[in-house]
Amino acid sequence: MNPVDSTARGSLSGYRRLFRWLALAGTLLAGCSFNPPLQGGFEQVPDTGWIAQGRVAIKTSEDSVVLNFLWKHDSGSDHVRLYGNLGKTYADLRASDNNAVLVADNKTYQDPSAEALLRRVLGWGIPIQEAARWLRGIPVHHRDPSLQVETDAAGKPKLLHVGPWLVHYQRYDRFRERQLPTRLDIKGADAVLKISIHQWQDNE
Repeated sequence: MNPVDSTARGSLSGYRRLFRWLALAGTLLAGCSFNPPLQGGFEQVPDTGWIAQGRVAIKTSEDSVVLNFLWKHDSGSDHVRLYGNLGKTYADLRASDNNAVLVADNKTYQDPSAEALLRRVLGWGIPIQEAARWLRGIPVHHRDPSLQVETDAAGKPKLLHVGPWLVHYQRYDRFRERQLPTRLDIKGADAVLKISIHQWQDNE
């Protein structure tokens, strides 16, 4: 055998092994997500009117409760109804930019801040307008530059960290050609909300 031919064949075989290794490495890396936290600016879907139905488990240091919810969102306003399995209303909140009205235990309460109102009456509170965006998977919040977003390989929000709030997205499902959150946890200083969304609708 010609030693030159043998050397050439050995080199060719080595290159083939190298190419196969590089192709395999490329395939493995393609399946990984290297998404550094984003500083705002990401928006998956427009913040239009919608209706969400599902269940929420609310846990505080003093109590825990599991309720159904119906959340209607329009530009500038939110209506959230929390109710039990038999349909009895636990709390009914209507909130806009500078006003919030809460009905609970057949009493009506009012405050400029929905978060402060919920905390005063129910013992826990979330920023309703911001939470409406979190629920939809829209982490844009130009008023809070501290917002950090981690995304998955498809670019959908996986983890939001904004101020004292941590939002963890566990599942997305398709509704009308959109991938929307159906399971997420919202954790704050005084409460943890575990949310399961059964139905998304456009609020026309």
